[in-house]
Amino acid sequence: MLKLEQKDFKDYVKSLELSKTKFIVDRKRNVKSLIIGGKFFALSKNKNHTAKNDDKKEMVALMGQVSKAASRYIVKNNFYVEKIKQRHASSITNRDKFRSMKIGDEFYYIDIAHCYWRIAFLHKYISQKLYEGVLSKPKLKQYRSMALACIIAPRSRSYYDKGKMILEVSEERSLWKTIYDNIRFTSYNIMGDCAMEVEKNFIAYRTDGIMVTKPAVKRVQDFIKTAGFDYTITRCIKVDASHYSNGTKVKKM
Repeated sequence: MLKLEQKDFKDYVKSLELSKTKFIVDRKRNVKSLIIGGKFFALSKNKNHTAKNDDKKEMVALMGQVSKAASRYIVKNNFYVEKIKQRHASSITNRDKFRSMKIGDEFYYIDIAHCYWRIAFLHKYISQKLYEGVLSKPKLKQYRSMALACIIAPRSRSYYDKGKMILEVSEERSLWKTIYDNIRFTSYNIMGDCAMEVEKNFIAYRTDGIMVTKPAVKRVQDFIKTAGFDYTITRCIKVDASHYSNGTKVKKM
């Protein structure tokens, strides 16, 4: 099979159109393939991803494993996935609270450990074997959420005949999208509910981590434990009206 750069792939498709060849362009995530005479003839991969060369195979394998796990869940549940309602935004900042704090005041960022991956397991979208196996490989940490997000990517095909595209079809992935939305919304809802729990001690939350003043730390720890998660705690310092330090970096609130 030919392996082509993106530009070369486009040029090759153009040459097939001009020669009025019958062919198919197959697309899945970052891979495009040419099918001629029922056989895969060439492919092109988008190189705009963060995987190191040594990790590429494991990253691709992980994406396939997660997609298959989600598909098994859908089949096992007779093609029904209950929708979780989004009750809170993905992030919220209590700017009045942060403004009221003095420069140098400390607060704490409590971050849920491997949040999306854990939620996928708790909802039984992935198996315990896959869940624990991936956690045992720290180098795959940055690819876990990517693999979950990729389950919504449809495969599509464009059919060409006599130099013209005559048909385009795409997979229906709404159930897979519901699974991914459920994972995201569960995280948002946990953070939002936790913020309401601590009220006046709440500063902000960001998808899977919450910032609170010291009196609320124990309550947040208990809340997160009860929800079935582990966590890490980072001590932060207010630097100025719109920035804080987490000990290693200065970040914008």
